[in-house]
Amino acid sequence: MMFNSDLFEEATVPAADNLVIPGTISVEVVAIRTPRKGETILPFVEGLDSPRDRAIQVKITLFPSEGCGFSQPISRSWISSFKGAWHGITLPSILARGYKFDAGLDGKAALIRLVPDGRSYVKDGVTKEGSTIQFVGIFDTEDEMLVHYLAADYDVEVTPVAQPDAAPQPAAPAPAAAADADEAKRRATALSYLKVLVSNAKGDVETITRKLMTSYSFVAKFYAPGSEEIVNLCEEWRAANPDDTQVQA
Repeated sequence: MMFNSDLFEEATVPAADNLVIPGTISVEVVAIRTPRKGETILPFVEGLDSPRDRAIQVKITLFPSEGCGFSQPISRSWISSFKGAWHGITLPSILARGYKFDAGLDGKAALIRLVPDGRSYVKDGVTKEGSTIQFVGIFDTEDEMLVHYLAADYDVEVTPVAQPDAAPQPAAPAPAAAADADEAKRRATALSYLKVLVSNAKGDVETITRKLMTSYSFVAKFYAPGSEEIVNLCEEWRAANPDDTQVQA
């Protein structure tokens, strides 16, 4: 996502609490030897370590979506047998999205927040507050995730519990109709990004073409570089902003 605002004005606006970060998640689950205080975490070795020292470490990494303001992966890890943020915050937020915690989560698109986990630590002589991952959305595809991210449509909890006496549900849409609806959502998402690109590029077709060819392939899938739609959007922007011609990088 790209920004196009007056920097002086932007500096007067407080940062939003509970910033939502979009991306794709990686999930790792390994058996470790339960660490004592001050010990390094080591893998559990069958036949060598005592079974009572066996524990499970969960590590989740979010690879942020391009242009969201975060460039580095965000990782948190927990030991599942310990009380704390995993059982109190992160795992419940996964279940609240309607997902089980299993291998199927690996590679999903997600929206997360970093929230306080109740811990504090000292780094370079400064006391800092610890944070953990809270999921506010989990999706099968990045396109679907971006639709919800751009619309600020998240935090909807799902309770996947079957109701035996539930009223009959309407028939699911035909596969072709569902596919058309998904394609329309993706195209709408691409258009939202394209409009931001046009604004940041001050209606300069060459700048937009370069960005579509290098960084925004999912937009180019629906709006080819130099296409009539892009030219029209650029002309409309320049007509509405005749005195604003400096291209923003």
